[in-house]
Amino acid sequence: MKVHYWVLLVLLSGLGSIVASGCTAEPGGELAILRVPVPSDTCEISQDGQDSLRLAIFDPALDPEIDNAVRIGLIVKNSLRSGDSGNEVNDSGEPIGPVAPNNVMLNGFNVCYYVESDPRYRALAADGIDAIREDCKGSGSTVAVKEFSSGTGSIPAESDAQPESGSVVYATLLRSAILDELFGRDFDAEVLHNLGLKTDPDFENCVGYGINNSGVWDDTCSNPKKEWDSSVYSPWVSSQIDSSLNENKAWGTFPFRCIGDDCTLLPNGIPQSNSAPQASERVLNSSEGTMLSYLVETYGDFTADLPNARATLIVYVQAVGETLTGTSVSSTFYSLPVDLCIGCSRSRSFEECPLPVEKQVCSFGSCSPGGAGQEECVAPTASTTGCPSDAAAECGPIVPGIRGEEPTVSSCGGGYHINELLEFSCRTLSCPN
Repeated sequence: MKVHYWVLLVLLSGLGSIVASGCTAEPGGELAILRVPVPSDTCEISQDGQDSLRLAIFDPALDPEIDNAVRIGLIVKNSLRSGDSGNEVNDSGEPIGPVAPNNVMLNGFNVCYYVESDPRYRALAADGIDAIREDCKGSGSTVAVKEFSSGTGSIPAESDAQPESGSVVYATLLRSAILDELFGRDFDAEVLHNLGLKTDPDFENCVGYGINNSGVWDDTCSNPKKEWDSSVYSPWVSSQIDSSLNENKAWGTFPFRCIGDDCTLLPNGIPQSNSAPQASERVLNSSEGTMLSYLVETYGDFTADLPNARATLIVYVQAVGETLTGTSVSSTFYSLPVDLCIGCSRSRSFEECPLPVEKQVCSFGSCSPGGAGQEECVAPTASTTGCPSDAAAECGPIVPGIRGEEPTVSSCGGGYHINELLEFSCRTLSCPN
């Protein structure tokens, strides 16, 4: 098992620059999001954790079935004083003692997403936090992509016994629908997850080398395996005109959001000469370089990020809830940078497992030559069934198997694809003993 390090946790204080990496929280509000703690080695989150997460790392291609969103724990403080509503009773009339009417039940989070490199976001940031707050709260056409992310949890009111610690609550961010809205409807994490799997058709059609799914000799079964290739995890912008379209389609417009006049070029691409193939919207014309030049001029030298597609999102989160007496309360906005590195963790998992996964036959079964006795069968050939004493006697049943190494990754979930929280290993596959 090998651990890889992906992110530097930077501790910042105060609001600082809105564009800079680091979490920031506004002062004030009945609720206050204090920080995002880093999970322990066993993925436990508590308000007693020493380190704070200042930059979340999320690879949507790592495991879309499990790590399919950013799920983070936040420490939220209820600044209301506890008060006392007197001795309360439950529905059965039994006394339950005094309760704090200002305890808060969390309803969820108002969330605003900005692409850090979006010039419209940078203009808002230059105008200060009030401009971002107004855009985030506003209706109609705004720079932010917005959602309400539901959540649950109890946040006790402040008391002399618990003045500062806060409570752990959980937020789910960057679901697939948000990624689609940010980077184009073609963005498909599941397709991206499987890009590095080079599976030969024989892998589906055969049970082993020279043996088809029916268990008979088949000389077309020459390559029943799948291999891992980390090199495919690069942005959709490819310098090869003949790049595989199905490999590039899933990127959507990532990592470049279609903004204003950009939409005239993305996703429709650029015209090609009659002698050259029609370029897709995600394939650069390497001979003319027009699209490449345009992208570099507009977005900077993104090629420095190869082989992984990267973009930084600035996520603003506001906790909202109700006190036990029904009063609506909320926090001010808390900002957390999220580094989207498409394929950075997935490609690393492939690099750890050099052996491909291959179909094989663990047992060819047995035969009964002439109807007398049993013999263990061997691999069939073009002229025999595999029965040693009777080339025509039927063999079976075949026991299929798989050999090789399959990459596995363990993590604390989306958003925590960082440092010591990611562990890569290979699961060895073989025939049962």
